[in-house]
Amino acid sequence: MVLKEPIKVEQDFFLFDYNGNIINLKNILKSYNLIFFGYTSCPDVCFLALKDISETLRYVKKKEINVIFISLDLKRDKPEIVKSYLSKFNSSFLGFIPKDENELYKISKFFSVAYEIDTLSGYIGHSAFIIFVKGNKIIEYFPIGMKPIDIASDINKF
Repeated sequence: MVLKEPIKVEQDFFLFDYNGNIINLKNILKSYNLIFFGYTSCPDVCFLALKDISETLRYVKKKEINVIFISLDLKRDKPEIVKSYLSKFNSSFLGFIPKDENELYKISKFFSVAYEIDTLSGYIGHSAFIIFVKGNKIIEYFPIGMKPIDIASDINKF
C-alpha cells in the first residue's frame, strides 16, 4: 500500500541498541529503510517476514538498505537475544528494543502497528507488515505474504 502522502518521521523515538545504548530512531534512518515490528519468540509471522526481507534484498537495485527490527516484547527480548535472532537472517539487520512501555506505545501508534500481549501465554498478537521508509518519510506498507521480488520492484521505483 503506497501512501498518497508520505508521513515524515520527525518525532523522537528512543530505543536500546545491541549494546544497551539509547538511540533515537530518526538518527539511524538512511536513504532506504525497511522496518518490521515483531518479537524473537514469535511462532510464525516474524520468522516469515524476516526471511522475506532477507530475500527482498537480493532483488533491490539500491546498494544500501537499512533493515530495522523493533521488538514488541520488552520482557523477554534483550539486546543479545535480538542480535542472535536477527543474525540467522542477515548479519546487517539492526535490532532495537523500545526503552519502556510508553515508548513502545508511542512508536507503535505512530507506525500504525497494533499489538496485544496475552499475559498468560506471552504470545503477542500484532500487525504484520513491512514498512518502507525513504529518508525520513514512510512511503509504503508491504503486507506479509507479498513476494520478495514484488517488494523489491516497488522499492526500485524510488
